[in-house]
Amino acid sequence: MKETEAKRIIGLDMHPDVFAAAALDADPKQPTVDWVQDRVPTAGLEAWAKK
Repeated sequence: MKETEAKRIIGLDMHPDVFAAAALDADPKQPTVDWVQDRVPTAGLEAWAKK
């Protein structure tokens, strides 16, 4: 990967009933949150991931 290419960090926190996920733009000069999904039912994880 070239230094000029964007980097993204994806985080996933699983619990028995719900999960949370977030994507961060990992630009060291100005990191930003791209999106956050919080308290999504675990039963819907596969459908959510397909989006």
